[in-house]
Amino acid sequence: AHDIEGYKSLIARPYESVNRAMPGSYYSDVERTIYLTYYILMEDIAKYDELFQQERKFISFEYWSEYLNMLDYDDLVYGHDPLSSLVTKYPDTKDGLTRFLYEIILRRMEIRDRSKS
Repeated sequence: AHDIEGYKSLIARPYESVNRAMPGSYYSDVERTIYLTYYILMEDIAKYDELFQQERKFISFEYWSEYLNMLDYDDLVYGHDPLSSLVTKYPDTKDGLTRFLYEIILRRMEIRDRSKS
């Protein structure tokens, strides 16, 4: 478990100001970005409504049965309810839906990173 308050203050600091001499005090831009993405996803899920709408058709039946079986599969995959609305109506789905989106976001970051090298 990470110290969230410590992470928040670290994220706000400029890259150069991190004390590299102390073990465990250095976090890369990638780590900061990954954490910030996760934090925003957990705190302000409505920002990801559009991404969810684009990607919801890729929720597999296996993923649904493991994490989201409290919803109807067809309504989830082919429906039009925004992500924020689903999480508000069915709070138990938040973990499964955020996990699904986080995997997509990380995959997209990896593709962008590889294309630069």
